[in-house]
Formats: sequence, structure tokens, C-alpha cells
Amino acid sequence: MKPSHAQLVQCSLGGGGVQLLGQGAGSVPKEAFARVLPEILPAVFGLLERGVLSVETVVRPLAGVAEAWVEPTSSGVRTVLVP
Repeated sequence: MKPSHAQLVQCSLGGGGVQLLGQGAGSVPKEAFARVLPEILPAVFGLLERGVLSVETVVRPLAGVAEAWVEPTSSGVRTVLVP
């Protein structure tokens, strides 16, 4: 079982810019999770194909992952690394 708490040193929070995010399989009901592959993903891909939904991306070479990692991007833009 994973711990339900974490201890942080004050100096790590003092500089700001720290963001804590959490996600786990337990945060999604099993019934909803079971629908992801057969229903939800095909529906999302259909929306993308029809142009109803779009994902803004910026493509970078995999060899430049270190530069891409620190490159500033606008909110909502996803970096895609290609071989």
C-alpha cells in the first residue's frame, strides 16, 4: 500500500514554482475505466478525425529531448518527440 502522506522540506517550497499533482487508477471508477478502450478512445479519435476536437502540438526530434524538455510552450500545447 502506498503512503497517504509526504513530508516536504520547507526550503523546497520557499522558492515557489512547486506544483504537486496526483493521479492514480483509484481516482477513476472501475466502470468508467473499463469504458476507456472500447468506447472513450474511439470517440475521442473520431472527434479528432472530424476536426471537432484538436490538439495543438509542437514537434521536436527525440535527439533534442534535453532542449525540448526546457523549451517554454504555451498552455495547452503538447510537445511531440519523433525519432
